Amino acid sequence: MNKTNRIEFRRVFLLADLPAPLTRASEHLQIFDNYVENTRLRLRSIRAPHTKEWFWILEQRNQMDANDLSVWEVSEIHLNEAEHQAFEMFEGREVKKNERVETNELRFNRYAFEANSKLTEIDFFLNPLWGLCLAKVLFQMERYLRNCKAAIIYEGTRDIHTLMQADWALGLKREKPARIILPPYKPTDAKEMKA
Repeated sequence: MNKTNRIEFRRVFLLADLPAPLTRASEHLQIFDNYVENTRLRLRSIRAPHTKEWFWILEQRNQMDANDLSVWEVSEIHLNEAEHQAFEMFEGREVKKNERVETNELRFNRYAFEANSKLTEIDFFLNPLWGLCLAKVLFQMERYLRNCKAAIIYEGTRDIHTLMQADWALGLKREKPARIILPPYKPTDAKEMKA
C-alpha cells in the first residue's frame, strides 16, 4: 500500500462541452467513484481503456476552510487488486429513491487538456449526472492559485465558475488590444485635482 497525504489547490470551472479538439472518443480515463455512507471516504476505481488496466484508490477529502472550496487536504491509499476486493461491497450499491432503484456510483471520463502550458483535467460525467462537464486546474502552491488570472478578474463566489471564466483559465480567450492607451498616473495630477 502506498499512502499519500497532500494539500490540493484547485480551481473548478463549468463548461458547456469538451473544448476543441477533444471529443468523447479522445483518449481518457474512466473513473467510478463510490462514497462510503456516513463517512468522508470514497473508493475510486480508475480504468485506462487504451491499456485496459485498473487502478484503485481509497480516498478521504477534507475541506480546509468552510468558505473556500479551492483548498483541500487529500489522503489517499493506493490499493492492489486483493485490497480492492475487501472494499468491493461499497461499489455500485443500489439506493431506492422515488420508487426507482439508483446506484450511489458517480461515473465520469477524465480527459487531459493543455492550454498555455497548464495541464487541465476535464471531467465529463455519465449517469446520473449525464452531460455535466467540469474543468479542474491544479496549482502547486496557494500563491499560484490566488494569482490565477481568471480568479483575479472574474471570481466572486468561490463556487463553480461561469463558462467565460473557464475560457480565460484554459487560454481560449485573450485580452483585446486597448483602443486607447491612457497616460500613466502621476501623483502630481492628483494633488492638482484636490486644489
